[in-house]
Amino acid sequence: MARGGVYSNIVLGRKMKSKLIKTFMLAHKTIYQLTRGWIGHYALHHRFLLLRNTGRKSGKNYFTPLSYFKDGNNHILVASNWGQTDHPQWYKNLLQEPETLIQVRSRKIPVRVKLTDGQEYVRLWMLVTRLNRHYVWYQAKMDRKIPIVVLEPVHRKV
Repeated sequence: MARGGVYSNIVLGRKMKSKLIKTFMLAHKTIYQLTRGWIGHYALHHRFLLLRNTGRKSGKNYFTPLSYFKDGNNHILVASNWGQTDHPQWYKNLLQEPETLIQVRSRKIPVRVKLTDGQEYVRLWMLVTRLNRHYVWYQAKMDRKIPIVVLEPVHRKV
């Protein structure tokens, strides 16, 4: 397979690519929610969860489908933004929201957001790039460092 995947030979303008991504994300989120993750948990050879994040400016709740990786009990997210030059909105929102909720299949899990750096970043970068080489290609074409976010389950006392 070519470096950019199946569709690497298709040249799209930035606006068209953005519209396609938004359409895919909306359809994915809707199907995931309607089927409680029965359809949509596995897609494009990856596992997906829904991340609740609150808009920094609007205060509106958003549910974003994101591929994830597991590290023990933690869920790992990579803020690659499909190789775009800016951080994704969900990442910017999480910087303002240290605790949130994820949906993995039908299970809703309260989580604490932890940003990575140093040795932990290197270890997790090795993990995620071993499982998805696109992150290496994305990183090579941009100036920003792609953030890795750890979502730690919050065990609340009842």
